[in-house]
Amino acid sequence: MVLEQCALLPSPEQQAGLIWGDRFHLLMQQQQLGLPVETLLAGDPAFRESVQAIGAIAPDLFSTQTPEPKPQRFSEHLRSFALGGHSFSVVYDLLLTEPDRAQIIDWKTYPRPQNDRWLAEHWQTRLYCYALAETSEYRPEQISMTYWFVQEKAQSLHIPYGPTQHQQIHNTLLQTLDRLDRWRTHYQNGQPLPQVEVARGCAIAVLLPNAAGAVQMPLQ
Repeated sequence: MVLEQCALLPSPEQQAGLIWGDRFHLLMQQQQLGLPVETLLAGDPAFRESVQAIGAIAPDLFSTQTPEPKPQRFSEHLRSFALGGHSFSVVYDLLLTEPDRAQIIDWKTYPRPQNDRWLAEHWQTRLYCYALAETSEYRPEQISMTYWFVQEKAQSLHIPYGPTQHQQIHNTLLQTLDRLDRWRTHYQNGQPLPQVEVARGCAIAVLLPNAAGAVQMPLQ
């Protein structure tokens, strides 16, 4: 089944932000692999200052020379699981693991949202934590996720996880997948898929309910 979608081209400001973010992700990946990063810092004082700012606040994220016991570090780490006949894959910017805890790190190049609850309830947060609990021996309460907002003034937001959230996400995913299967059956029988308006373009999206009602999860 092919889902057609359309979207506007990014503005010059958005394109610059995407390039900045790709550059930062590449720098962090090379740093974790022990590769030189100076060429990525050269020629852009503002980019260098942003990297140095987060390095000053959280040097352990940039250095593998941490006190014993050292957490294991996995950059651009892929995990996959199956649920309800569907496959899911997530890629963590950085995963830090110790015998009794695991922390997911995600880099963001936009300003920190004023409402922390928005990120705590965001599907990226919920699905990333859920995936790790489903594909490892870590209990939900041993898992957390930290967002780092790295452009301009470096800030972080740490979000804990737990068994209650895990069960709620599990139930919601099963309900949503059942709804998606019914939509697909109707579509194959000639009925149009439900559509919602997506800012700055259009796309077919799945409605994923949360505490505030529903959030849009474009299939992109």
